[in-house]
Amino acid sequence: MRDDLSPAQRLLSLLDHLAISRAHIATQLPGDIAELAAATPDRLAGVVLCAPMYLDAGPFTGLANRVLMVSGGSGPSFEMTMRAAARLPGAERHFLDGYEAQTWSDVVADRTAELVDRMLGFLARFPADAPCPPAIAGSHAGISYRIEGSGPALLLLPFFHAPSQWTPAIPLLARQFTVVSLGGRYLGSIALLEDRARAPTYRAMFRTLIDVIAPEPGEAILDVGCGAGSLDRLLAQRLGGANPITAIDLNPFYLKEAEVLAAEEGLAAAIRFLEGGAEALPFPDAAFGAIFSVTVLEECDADRAIMEMVRVVAPGGRIGIIVRSLDLPQWWNLDLPKSIRRKIAQPPRSIAANGVADASFYRRMRRAGLEGLVCFPSLLTLDRPQRPLWRPREDYALSLLTAEELPIWNAARDKAVEDGVLMTSWPFHCAVGTKPRASRQRVSNPQSFIRAHAASIRPRRKYPSVSRIWATTTSIRKHAPISCIAKGNVLSLAKLFAETAHRIATGARRTNAQDSLRYFIGDKLVRGCSIMDAGSMRCEQMRVDASIGCVFRQTINECKASDAVPIGKRRNASIRISQVFNP
Repeated sequence: MRDDLSPAQRLLSLLDHLAISRAHIATQLPGDIAELAAATPDRLAGVVLCAPMYLDAGPFTGLANRVLMVSGGSGPSFEMTMRAAARLPGAERHFLDGYEAQTWSDVVADRTAELVDRMLGFLARFPADAPCPPAIAGSHAGISYRIEGSGPALLLLPFFHAPSQWTPAIPLLARQFTVVSLGGRYLGSIALLEDRARAPTYRAMFRTLIDVIAPEPGEAILDVGCGAGSLDRLLAQRLGGANPITAIDLNPFYLKEAEVLAAEEGLAAAIRFLEGGAEALPFPDAAFGAIFSVTVLEECDADRAIMEMVRVVAPGGRIGIIVRSLDLPQWWNLDLPKSIRRKIAQPPRSIAANGVADASFYRRMRRAGLEGLVCFPSLLTLDRPQRPLWRPREDYALSLLTAEELPIWNAARDKAVEDGVLMTSWPFHCAVGTKPRASRQRVSNPQSFIRAHAASIRPRRKYPSVSRIWATTTSIRKHAPISCIAKGNVLSLAKLFAETAHRIATGARRTNAQDSLRYFIGDKLVRGCSIMDAGSMRCEQMRVDASIGCVFRQTINECKASDAVPIGKRRNASIRISQVFNP
């Protein structure tokens, strides 16, 4: 089967292979079926667009009354389907109340019963054929399939980043339909990731990242958030087996597809794929010589993920990160009015609450203690509209335009095609930093530094709050001894730990009286001092005794007002401060 076939051609070939003349179909990526819907709408019975992030309504106008659009009650999918509904009279919408669907949301797992009930009721109104498959699983036209259940055919195409994909709903859907789950490198996000890795400018950006990281022979390399493993295969081919590569992702669907693709290219032995998340890397400290992560920190707690990478890279190791940019405009090489240009310049906003997709990314890396930052914002340029990655970008732009603006866009696009200069670019922030080899480093912002470390520690069950602080301070010492923190920030550090002491006292009902909180004030070591006596501490060199005492007295008063821990009622109920750091 040729590599240049469109998704529609592959799907039509698969339908013929399975002896299906008319089928239901469900997807999160309308671009996968847009050509099929426009060219052969009679092959489609009911169409379910589940939490679409990119949707051009145009190809679906011929079957609008057979389209169900499911979206979150707010967020990108809500806005996308709202705009599409204006161009699809007769299409139905269903809102998942109280749910904000993002590209990484596990929609089916989160709202299984509600989604299945709505799909069953909607699809039952349209007749579809039962398939006559030659096997219950296989591959045809580059598309893998697995068949379950009986009844009318329902094709389930891959979600974007959802870890569970359609899996939670399949047993329920299979009671009424012959469910055909599809996959492979030519559909869904796998096709997008593979196509992105083939783009010359994207390869150049990744090549620059690896050039700056400069892996030494034998150094272990970690990819955080590998997706389909597209970049890992490029790296393995470049290094020729000189470095062991470990690639992790939270999404088991991605890992399964990545292993298949690596095996197809003869690279199965060169790359180890493991399940794991950026916010809690499943590796010991200093386990890797180099780490890279590409377009992952937008979708997680960015500061926590960076600190985790700093933890598992060895001293002197390099960390290279690429994130999408929402603070720089995307660009279309089209002759358009300024009013339209302003609309399409803003990239799709898909970012988690604590994610990063702007220039603050560089400061975050520096704040994490990385040195020698090499920063290089880059552009990814696409100039082949028939390729998978083009479709969602143009679909998003078209979804922003009014009915009056669409003809203007189409005319400008046709002219660019005629002139051979149709292209689009969108920006990324890229940086590589080095973990210092020295055991000590100066930290200018201790509160951010310590909070980031605290977030990366998984506490023990018995005394979660106390063990978190204990482990946090131990972890901090490995990266930046507190004695090296700028003295001007000592008071902030003291207040931070006082706040933490309060959380321990009020949140852990069974806190052992002898559990200690490691504490450091300037160059003074305070040993065996009860929190009840903290207000009388004297740090004359730092001239912060009154302020620290005030903070601790406030903490004690708040603890007394709470019934969580009877601070002050018994001698052994106080939290002790002892055994600080060795300078």
